[in-house]
Amino acid sequence: MVERRSRRSVVWAVLLGVALIVAFVIGAQPKSPSTITSRAHALEADIRCPSCEDISVATSESSSSIAVRKEIVRDLRMGQTTTQIEQQLVDQYGSNIVLRPPTKGLISLVWFIPLLVAVVALSVVGVIFYRRSQSLRNLSQETRSDL
Repeated sequence: MVERRSRRSVVWAVLLGVALIVAFVIGAQPKSPSTITSRAHALEADIRCPSCEDISVATSESSSSIAVRKEIVRDLRMGQTTTQIEQQLVDQYGSNIVLRPPTKGLISLVWFIPLLVAVVALSVVGVIFYRRSQSLRNLSQETRSDL
């Protein structure tokens, strides 16, 4: 009876950990900006400066960054989506123009590997606690039987 209860506790602890991780991942998803200005700022933060190294066009003051920012605002006013603008910039400058990792293909594992590691770690901790509680329980029963 006690063993069944501790197994349930381990299962519930692991499920709670997974639920918390999933809630965190869902909550961390960026919300879609609504105005053209906010959409432009969000997109500018994700686009690399064509003439700088590892800086977004939002923070760079180079002439190429200013040109890309103007292009982004112009395209948003023309009704293009963020995906269309990104693809246009990738076609123009190459795939390195985007600062964040892609969400498709094999590279998308960058987003899921930390989640998988966390789930495995929580499972290992749950198993360790379960085994430790079992060994303490067995030790307690042996001590009682010796008395």
